[in-house]
Amino acid sequence: MQKLSQLPKKITCPRCGLKIYEGAYKCPDCGLIFSRLELATNKDAKTLIRKKEKDFVLKSSQLPEDVSFIKLLMLAIFLGPLGAHCFYVGRYWRASFLLIDMIAIFFLVLFNSYLIQVDEGALIGSLSTICGFIMLMWPWDILMIIFKKFKVPIAIDITANQALNCEDDNLRKTKTEDDNVKNNIEENNINRNDIKEIDNQTKVKNDNQDETKNQTLLDSQNRKLDKQYNDEVLFDPISWKESNKEKK
Repeated sequence: MQKLSQLPKKITCPRCGLKIYEGAYKCPDCGLIFSRLELATNKDAKTLIRKKEKDFVLKSSQLPEDVSFIKLLMLAIFLGPLGAHCFYVGRYWRASFLLIDMIAIFFLVLFNSYLIQVDEGALIGSLSTICGFIMLMWPWDILMIIFKKFKVPIAIDITANQALNCEDDNLRKTKTEDDNVKNNIEENNINRNDIKEIDNQTKVKNDNQDETKNQTLLDSQNRKLDKQYNDEVLFDPISWKESNKEKK
């Protein structure tokens, strides 16, 4: 049985919110290509938000390159009640709630002596409770930033063409590498064929040399046999005797 620690983690698609396994190429629901998240910027997202073109803006916990984690965390810790960290990343509504809540708390403290007399302190009690609950957003945001769960607006579709170009470049690079590998294989095959042809030529040459050597040996043997035959004919005892008789 597979251990739970070995199971792939699930992530949330920043466009449609679908839970999918980490490492997926794209979202099966909305078709978002996750490699484009690396090309998204917060600066473009803030521009689109100000232009009220929110359809092209996504929220992701993966910080883009133009957002500093340290700066975001420091703003949240020291100026979080004023919504500085939210203004920094373009979450203007959340920043406005924190800022208004801080201003309301300031006035509640400033006019505490007057408001406490209204309805025997019921009004200031209710307002303080509401402002206190809203201010809980501040420590919550700090925790989310520390654990890298804080959502940051990013412009993903505005860089789609750039992402497509990047993907095309990657495809071209992959194709070039494949072509180089193919060429190397072809060169190796050519070299192998050349080596094979050289081996065949060498083999043929050796065969020819062996054949020539064998032919030379055969000719030498034939010459020896011919000489032996001629010697035998020339020095045949019977013929010699008969020749001697004729001479006598």
